[in-house]
Amino acid sequence: MNYILKGITLALAVICALQAYSAFMEGDPLSGLEDHLGSMAALRAASEPPPAPASSAAAATPPSAPAPPPPDRYTTIESSGILGALPQGPPPPALLGLAGAYAIIRAPEGQTDLVAEGGTLGTVKVLKIGINRVLVEHKGKVEELSIFEGMGGEPLVPGKEASTR
Repeated sequence: MNYILKGITLALAVICALQAYSAFMEGDPLSGLEDHLGSMAALRAASEPPPAPASSAAAATPPSAPAPPPPDRYTTIESSGILGALPQGPPPPALLGLAGAYAIIRAPEGQTDLVAEGGTLGTVKVLKIGINRVLVEHKGKVEELSIFEGMGGEPLVPGKEASTR
């Protein structure tokens, strides 16, 4: 047992020595900090609004130049997706299910509720409820929402054929 503890201690000492050696050979890890702080100070100064003019002669001067765009390394972070996907706008209305004379609707605003025929949820108005389909009005357009990819039941939109999948 004593030999095992000595072996573990020796391994940890070797790992610590290797870490210290690599830190010493790489140089100062904060060497680029001054450049980064300088660019951040320049961005902050450019984004601050100019002070209010003291006289009308000062108002005749042209406005300062727009702030410079952020460095590429900041836009790279945004486009990499490391912080999650960028918002793409609200999702379309969806039919989640049917419960008797009610449809379970998810509105683009994120609300989910039971809605009867003629009822409204957010910007979605339920016009008619079918077997596995619901006819809704959203943003002035009439849409047919269905579950099971529209299989079964008759279409609620006039002139549309039933799917035979």
